[in-house]
Amino acid sequence: MIVSGVMGKGTLQDILSDEKVTLDDMFKSSMIGDAAKALEYIHKSVLQYHGNLSSNSLGVDSHWVLKISDYGLREFRAGCNDSDETEDHKYTSQLWRAPEFILSNNDFKGSQKGDIYSFG
Repeated sequence: MIVSGVMGKGTLQDILSDEKVTLDDMFKSSMIGDAAKALEYIHKSVLQYHGNLSSNSLGVDSHWVLKISDYGLREFRAGCNDSDETEDHKYTSQLWRAPEFILSNNDFKGSQKGDIYSFG
């Protein structure tokens, strides 16, 4: 079963790419804090790490609270074929991945250290 919620403002990527949206330092620090708390929770849980953290997996709800999504799906994604993935998406998704996992044969492998790299 997959549970999802509606992120009223979209993803962090949507917000960052929208030229009409300007975020002051207070909003930015609040979102960074939200992401850090969520990531700490995942790292202390049985999941241990996210493994695919990016601006597309950070949703922003209608109250401007940042929430992490797409966690706990490593086994599900491992069996997927990304043949429909565009060339652009293939390379931009690598920007968030820790260098040691870019060269790895297993695209969906990750670690807590890899999550921290992606968070930075």
